[in-house]
Amino acid sequence: MIDRTLKRIPCIMVIAYVIFLFITSFDAFSLEGALWKRFGMFIVYNVPGILLLFFLSVYGTNLLLCGEALVVLAFLMSLCFSPWEQTIAWMLLVLPLLLAGVLSLLLYYWEKHYQFFS
Repeated sequence: MIDRTLKRIPCIMVIAYVIFLFITSFDAFSLEGALWKRFGMFIVYNVPGILLLFFLSVYGTNLLLCGEALVVLAFLMSLCFSPWEQTIAWMLLVLPLLLAGVLSLLLYYWEKHYQFFS
């Protein structure tokens, strides 16, 4: 059986990613316009982070489903941010999700393999 703290590493990675998204969304207040427009853009910038937190709270304990969804989400985001043209944006926005998804899948298959032989 995999230790519970080892299972939580992908969740911690996604939470750190969401915190990064929340911090970078504060640049909405540097835009021109009324305060209510800037606040609206701040809310719009935080929607992906809020959806990731909701997803993590619902499916965070299922390593297989969480890992597959994070890999698919990373693939879909890489369609927007090409790793050859926008390398820094790809590394900041896609790579953490891909790493968390792959780690979650590896932990799932390692747990199944370990339980099978023990």
